[in-house]
Amino acid sequence: MLSTYGNNQERDLLASRQDAAQGHTQSLYLAQAQPIIQLDKDGGVARIQYNEVFRTPSTVPYSDFKAW
Repeated sequence: MLSTYGNNQERDLLASRQDAAQGHTQSLYLAQAQPIIQLDKDGGVARIQYNEVFRTPSTVPYSDFKAW
C-alpha cells in the first residue's frame, strides 16, 4: 500500500519563511504527489518520503482506506 498510494505534500516557501532576515519577495510553491515508498525499476526501495508538516489530505480511495 505504501508503494502504491500517495504522499501528497505542499509547501509555500515564501509563506513559511516570513521570519527570514533576507526579506524574500518571490514565491516558490512546491507540490508533490508520490508514493511514500518509491521503488526503482527492479522493485527495490529507492526512496522513502514522508513529512507530516507538509502533508495534504489523503487521496487513498475509500474502498482501500481500511487496508491503508
